[in-house]
Amino acid sequence: MYCYISFYSEDSIVVSPERKLMKISAGLALVKEGKILLAHPTNAPWKMSFSIPKGEIEEDEDILNAAIRETHEEVGISVPRELILPNQLSVYYRKSKDGRVYKMVYYFVANVNSLNLPDILPKSQLQIEEVDYAKFFDKEEAIVVMMFKQLPILKSF
Repeated sequence: MYCYISFYSEDSIVVSPERKLMKISAGLALVKEGKILLAHPTNAPWKMSFSIPKGEIEEDEDILNAAIRETHEEVGISVPRELILPNQLSVYYRKSKDGRVYKMVYYFVANVNSLNLPDILPKSQLQIEEVDYAKFFDKEEAIVVMMFKQLPILKSF
């Protein structure tokens, strides 16, 4: 959904589709024992394409709820709110040739040590049309496979 920010408070941003100015996505950076969960988009190259689980915000949905929903949809993990750190972070955007920002991705960091997740998620829990592989990577591995624009996320934990 392309949308513009129609409401902002310290706790949330709600988006509305009334104007098609910017695409807004949200996701969770899931951290387990110093490793980050990265998902590989189905049919994408294997290097520089991995991403945190994320996706578009639905109409009248706040960013945190979208991040939780998209994470569950893509990688099958339900993250309790109490594991999510309180600070909302934006990491990257895309610009058109004329310099206009047309996409912004917001993310939150969640410490998921207590969820006892495997290092490699089973394919059966992935949204296979979106994600075909998901693994917790240490920072050195993540630098090689992660989308360039998301590399600043690695400084968040």
